[in-house]
Amino acid sequence: MTNDQRQSRPGRLAAWCQLLRLPNLLTVPGDPLMGFFAAAFAGLEATRGGLRMGLAVGISLLMYCAGLLWNDWFDLREDLRDRPHRPLPSGRVRPNTVAMVATVLILLAMFVGKVAGKGTGDVTLYVAMALGMCVLAYNGFAKRVPVLGPVTMGLCRGLSVLVGAAAFGWQGLADPGVLAVAGGLALYIAVVTALAAKETQPGRRMFVLRLTPVVAMFAWLGAINLLAFPAVLLLPPAVMQIVALGWTTKCAAELSGRPSAATVQRNVGRLIRLLLVVQASVIVVAGVPGVALATALL
Repeated sequence: MTNDQRQSRPGRLAAWCQLLRLPNLLTVPGDPLMGFFAAAFAGLEATRGGLRMGLAVGISLLMYCAGLLWNDWFDLREDLRDRPHRPLPSGRVRPNTVAMVATVLILLAMFVGKVAGKGTGDVTLYVAMALGMCVLAYNGFAKRVPVLGPVTMGLCRGLSVLVGAAAFGWQGLADPGVLAVAGGLALYIAVVTALAAKETQPGRRMFVLRLTPVVAMFAWLGAINLLAFPAVLLLPPAVMQIVALGWTTKCAAELSGRPSAATVQRNVGRLIRLLLVVQASVIVVAGVPGVALATALL
């Protein structure tokens, strides 16, 4: 093996890490965990619940990674023009390799969904299939449509919550608390996605748009407290939710005037990572397991 070959390995590893956007990837496991524990808090029971919960986390991670890879694959022509430093246009990763890996990840997620759905009428598999279709639809065409793109991305994250609730069968998907968590997340991600689209339009006023994450966060937390569990009566989740709302408001304040592309990008990243706090506020109500997982997320 030559020195050039040995030196290229770290470069390839760094390129794949850049493709998978590791900081945002850390926000994914909390989605199915929220769905699982929201259904459990409602009194529903799942056979082999711990195993199904772990498989649900795996499905969401596999689908999210596949979505990130398809995102760069479909955007290759645009990135060659506007972002030549990205892994694909720079040649550090081959497009065919990315497409192959993304396809394998989706198929693997379907297989895990089939295993997790055994004994529950394949509910997990059906939710995984819906999630996979939304991932492909978003990257293939929806993200280029002003309203459809953010809505489809929101559906992806909402379905990620339902993957966890599917461990309880159809009852888990129909529970009002689960739907409140999933619907609120879908709304929040949709408005953050719409906000992120303005990164390519630096200097544009965003007085109304910058307030939408605050409104979405307030609505999401309200739905959780009304339909999922009374967080206002539990100090730890209440504190987390106050922090989440305050953090969202701070990000909105930084987008006043005519923010630069870097300012928009930085605050969109913060708004996405803020999901960890809300996820922890939902999971922590599940007793000792919930406290352990919420601590890990934070």
